[in-house]
Amino acid sequence: MRAVTPGGDPVLAARFAVPTVPRTFVRRARLLDQLAEGPRTPLTLVNGPAGAGKTLLVADWITAREPGTSPG
Repeated sequence: MRAVTPGGDPVLAARFAVPTVPRTFVRRARLLDQLAEGPRTPLTLVNGPAGAGKTLLVADWITAREPGTSPG
């Protein structure tokens, strides 16, 4: 997936890029199901403490939704 950046700023490119989900990532099916409900609402908030896996959860969800990719 190519990063979309406002104005082509390389620092922003890193902020908007979807991180790679490591092979050791433990998929949380229940949380993915809850996240899949998000697009039906105006706003979805992923909340949790630092290091809880919020970024990887969303990256896994995005990767699973992209055509031509296999999750996990």
